[in-house]
Formats: sequence, C-alpha cells, structure tokens
Amino acid sequence: MASSKKTIKIILIIFAFLTLILISEVIYGLNNNSLKDYKLAQVSYTLGLLAYEHNQPDIVISLFRTAIYIDPELSHFHIELANFYFKEGDKEQAKKALAYCQKFTFPKMHCQQYVDNNLQYEVPEKVGFLEKAVERHYK
Repeated sequence: MASSKKTIKIILIIFAFLTLILISEVIYGLNNNSLKDYKLAQVSYTLGLLAYEHNQPDIVISLFRTAIYIDPELSHFHIELANFYFKEGDKEQAKKALAYCQKFTFPKMHCQQYVDNNLQYEVPEKVGFLEKAVERHYK
C-alpha cells in the first residue's frame, strides 16, 4: 500500500509540474509546438494511464485533458478520454469528448470511427489501448 501512495504522490508532483509549464505558456506566450517538442502530451497521457492503474479517475481525466490541450490534433488522446468515460459508464461525457474532437481537422475521422465502431455498439476498449500508437507518434 505504501508503494501505491508513493506512486500517487509522484503522479501529483509531475502533474503539478505540467500545470506550471502550461501556466508559463500563457504568461510567456509559448506555443503548443514548443510544448510538443518536449513530448509533454505523451508524458501527461502516460501519467494518466498510471493514475488509471491506481484507481484515480479524477487524475486520469485531468491528465488526459492536459494531453489534449497540448496536442489537440492527435486523435488518440481524445479517443482515450472518451473511452475512459465510456468504460466508467459515463456515455454522455464520452460523447462530449468525441464531439470536442470533431472540432479539429486531423482527429475528426479517427474519432468518428470510434463512435461508429465502439460507442454505437457499446464496446469500450481497454484503457490504454492506443498507448503503442502514441509512442510511435512521438518517436
């Protein structure tokens, strides 16, 4: 149990660090491309998966949303957030996450595929099912 608490503390510390970076973006006018250079979206997503493993749903949502904020054109983050909501039984929030995804050019088709193949037939995936695709994207 002590290991689990330590893991949660580490996740929260890193999340606080990510939050500070995002605040500095607003204050100093950094753009999303500079944030992507540091793979912060991937880090946020990966921490979200770790939070999921430790049954911390509020942290999962915050970290997945942070990944979306940093790299909104990558469909994987939108879909993972929607899938998480769907897996947790909140189909309405899943629909909202996918509707938000539809506002962006590149992720639109991928998000629609998730609606057509998973949401419509009520078949959620395992949380983290796009982890390898995210890793490939940031290599």
